Amino acid sequence: MRASSRPRSPRWGAGAGNALRSRLPSRVSCSGRNCCEDRLKTTSARLGCRDGPRIEAAVRSDPTVDPAAIGDAMADLPRGAESPWETRTRLLVVRAGFDKPDTQFLLVDDRGRLVAQVDMAWPEYRVVLEYDGDLHRERDRYARDVRRRNSIRRLGWDVVVATKELVVRHPDELLERVASALLAGGATDLPI
Repeated sequence: MRASSRPRSPRWGAGAGNALRSRLPSRVSCSGRNCCEDRLKTTSARLGCRDGPRIEAAVRSDPTVDPAAIGDAMADLPRGAESPWETRTRLLVVRAGFDKPDTQFLLVDDRGRLVAQVDMAWPEYRVVLEYDGDLHRERDRYARDVRRRNSIRRLGWDVVVATKELVVRHPDELLERVASALLAGGATDLPI
């Protein structure tokens, strides 16, 4: 990054949040919940963190964001999602009317040994929702995923796998699969 000869505006002056503010998109007005949610997701991805308070502070420090929209958007920001696509998957499910799943849920066997940490889970119904991005297509990773999912199924859990294709182009298909798994686990009063 090269130094600029232009004077900095007061917004970029000395202070603890400058490193975060400098990573936010600038010169774009943002108002309303959807715009704020997009800004939160973008900020989370750019910061490479899942720390809600840190992300909120970064977004609040951006003068182009409507402060009134931040609270509602922060309520939907997942605590513990490991990727922006996990966040999108979770928001799709929650906005469809399903209960919020636990994120980064730890599954253990009868002896208390860790079997897997899953992206999302509804423990009371023994249903797991995993988001698989492109990384999961690599041969070694795919083989590990299959073994891991078999281990999860041996514990009596149903595993639903989401992909970008399902989230973006076939959300109804994904939501029907989630509903089917939850119904099989004993859930009632589902939105689908």
